Amino acid sequence: VAGAMNLRRSWLALLGILLAGPVLWAAIRHVQRGEAALSLLHACVNAHRHVGYSGEVGWEGKGECRTVGVRHDAESGRTRYAWKKKKGKFPPFTLPHPGSRMGDPAGWCLDEEALLRSYRVHVDGATRHLDRSAQLLIVEPRLAGRPRLEVVVDRATNLPLKVTTFEPDGEIFRVAAFWRLEIGPQEGKEDRWGSS
Repeated sequence: VAGAMNLRRSWLALLGILLAGPVLWAAIRHVQRGEAALSLLHACVNAHRHVGYSGEVGWEGKGECRTVGVRHDAESGRTRYAWKKKKGKFPPFTLPHPGSRMGDPAGWCLDEEALLRSYRVHVDGATRHLDRSAQLLIVEPRLAGRPRLEVVVDRATNLPLKVTTFEPDGEIFRVAAFWRLEIGPQEGKEDRWGSS
């Protein structure tokens, strides 16, 4: 009887070891994925500090669609916007950083720490935008009633290429995206940066 009990305990111990391995591995992978998502979020939020770009950005949602010309110099941080189809009414202007209200995906997050207090992030695989290889970053609220975001992040530069904001009920609120993009230094281009 004692031998049978020892054999049973041995089998249970072996079974426990065999089951613990995959559970432990899953926990390690979960932590690694979380760290990868936080790293991608940090790189995405700060990409404009290292990447110059120009092109067209715009947003659509709730029945409106706007297009804005953009030029961002990573070295100085300045970002120039020029409205399309509204010449005369709104002159071009320059901000000291990408503008969150201009449909510029690079300006989607102004305070990374505040975002992380209220949202969780995870990476949801590969995607493409403007024929560029990208990753999809999912930003989900910790509290009900807040918007959810999907951020398409360029693999080569970590620049956010497209940000889709969803209402709490799942409906699309707004899509801010690059519609045309050229990446590279912007200082010294032919037209002036302008002021204000």
